Amino acid sequence: MACESVVVLDGFSVANYGFNTTVALASKFHRMHKAKRPDLHQVTLALFPAFECEFIGDEDDADLEFLYSKIVNPSELQREPNPSIRAKFHNQRTGVRSLAKGRGLVARRTLDGVIGNMNESPNSFVEVENFQHHVATVTWNEGYQLAFDKKTSTLEKDKLLAWMDKFLVVGGTNDSQV
Repeated sequence: MACESVVVLDGFSVANYGFNTTVALASKFHRMHKAKRPDLHQVTLALFPAFECEFIGDEDDADLEFLYSKIVNPSELQREPNPSIRAKFHNQRTGVRSLAKGRGLVARRTLDGVIGNMNESPNSFVEVENFQHHVATVTWNEGYQLAFDKKTSTLEKDKLLAWMDKFLVVGGTNDSQV
């Protein structure tokens, strides 16, 4: 389902930067011309380079607001990719859990923290959806268990986080081993 508030254009590149897409956001998300030229503001799109993993194009307005104002810093051209991540989680030991019924948008540092704190917490889980809508599940049962593409693997924390980085930034992988 296409969103009227965002347009994502693939195939963009610029020398010395890793961007691979361009994003155009509606005026309700940016402040360009808002104070001095409100009439111009209403028809001005914020256009900026991005990484494919940052904006999908099917986000609702609340998701776009969160991504634009809290996750992606479009004016920082030297930034690392800030992937759009949806997650649902529950840590049995600490009681930390997501509040949404389904998977909600989370920052990468939040996801890394949740995974890192699952150590020694049986029956804890994190369900993660990447920008391609692929889903992987991490559980703790005498070690980190990664379930993806109908396969389950036991991984050390460092290898799991490396796999997760590839999954979130580059896209789904059929190989659950890093």
